[in-house]
Amino acid sequence: MQYIHEVFRLAPGATLEFAERFQSHYLPLMREGGARLVGIWETVAISLSWPRAIALWEVDGSEAYQR
Repeated sequence: MQYIHEVFRLAPGATLEFAERFQSHYLPLMREGGARLVGIWETVAISLSWPRAIALWEVDGSEAYQR
């Protein structure tokens, strides 16, 4: 098992658009490559740079990661 940790920088006010495009385009693409979404979070201004989204994916090893 391997994990992919992604950080997306978002434009202020674009969180809803990001979420819609993530779900309609990026999520199916990653699933097609064998990745499973563990979770996706949005940062808050007091803990990390804002606005950002963090996605965590799980894959079945190096070959799946390379896809």
